[in-house]
Amino acid sequence: FLSTSCKTEGAGPSQIMSRELHEILEDIKSQLRERRGCSIKQLARTFKSNDLNGDGNFDFEEWSMVLNRAGIFLKTQEMARVFKAFDVDKNGKISYEEFLVGIAKGKLTGRRAKIALKAFGKYDENDTGIVELEVLKSVYDPSRHPKVLTGELKEEQAYKEFIQQFDGTRFGKKKERLRVTLEEFMTYMSELSALVRASDEKFVHMIEKAWKVRETPSKELKLMDKKRLDMLKNEIREKVRQRTKCSKFENVTLYRACRHFDANDSGDIDVEEFSHALNTLVHHTAQ
Repeated sequence: FLSTSCKTEGAGPSQIMSRELHEILEDIKSQLRERRGCSIKQLARTFKSNDLNGDGNFDFEEWSMVLNRAGIFLKTQEMARVFKAFDVDKNGKISYEEFLVGIAKGKLTGRRAKIALKAFGKYDENDTGIVELEVLKSVYDPSRHPKVLTGELKEEQAYKEFIQQFDGTRFGKKKERLRVTLEEFMTYMSELSALVRASDEKFVHMIEKAWKVRETPSKELKLMDKKRLDMLKNEIREKVRQRTKCSKFENVTLYRACRHFDANDSGDIDVEEFSHALNTLVHHTAQ
């Protein structure tokens, strides 16, 4: 058992309480990530298989044993601190579901938090903090999931996991009414964020594509008739021609220009990137 195998003899008070609770929880998540094939979902299954009476509650020894089996090791004092934080009823037991939700939440800050809130807000039309799961299912694009992009999951698997996150089957308790709260949605986003350890830009772009939102909303566009569109195409061609020394280089220059103005390397030029490109071309050719 972890409580007897990880004792820290002679540890002083400063060593025992050296880390904040959120730092300990982040360490648990980090250890999960480092164990190949292990995740919060697998940890939930381990807890469920060890929940002999089916009430979802574990005492300290039982809880420690499950974490130990999952390869998670902390100082005994830190384990006790985490357990105490989740023992809300002060009865010496904690709900493993609440514990898993707690470590999954993490911290969404800055741009990541804003784009996640915007994604939820787009479908929370009445600003109630609740969205029907069917609505989210109809718009979610699983092809943008980090593990789909790396080949670890198929789109169908990512989509199924997304649904299970909110319908209760993740913890073996099917919900009667399939609604998603803002808190539940942000918990899901926190889990995704933990998988995208690169720049905020990559996470923001992923959420934009998966949920059809924009970090910075574009100005309302008006449809353009074919005649005006053809005129605009000719103007763009002329701008490119003016910036090339020989006509045979026009296609190469145009390709390089597109790559340059594709700021997030998505392979697509969105409205704002296109507008920026036009402004740049006009500025340079006017000089």
